[in-house]
Amino acid sequence: MPITPPTGSRAALEPDTVLLNLSRAEIAKILHYVHPIPVGKGFTREFLNKNHPGWKLGDLMKWFEEAEIISGHAMSSFKVEPKVAGLIVFKNKTFEVVWMTDDEWAAHLAEQAGTDPLRREGGGRVLLPGRSLDLSSEASIEITARSIADQLLSDPPPPPSRHRRRPT
Repeated sequence: MPITPPTGSRAALEPDTVLLNLSRAEIAKILHYVHPIPVGKGFTREFLNKNHPGWKLGDLMKWFEEAEIISGHAMSSFKVEPKVAGLIVFKNKTFEVVWMTDDEWAAHLAEQAGTDPLRREGGGRVLLPGRSLDLSSEASIEITARSIADQLLSDPPPPPSRHRRRPT
């Protein structure tokens, strides 16, 4: 669902000039497909053809990077920068980033914390030692999934790995 342009923005005043209008959720979903596996298997092309016909991943990534609304890398994952509500691209090749207020950002974080871990906005990596996984019941699996989701959504990076390579 496209972002509602803020009052007074060019997109609100001249809606016919808008070429692309993406909400934070749509940007995050596109970033989910920016990895060699879905790209190589054609999932990314299929997703874009269905949801954003006429757009190519490289063109979208160029806009995201130029607008400085993403961080990360294709091999680890990209994530949408904090407080970005959406991106509007105009036909004359200019863009407008829509930002969340502090209250909107707090509400977004609260919504994410209360959302099922599999439905939360993604991004990041998790370090969870195998010995700490308890998969013995549905309740323990849910606790483990929430722990992983909390690590993915937290701001500080996970603790460094204690695994060391053995000399060969």
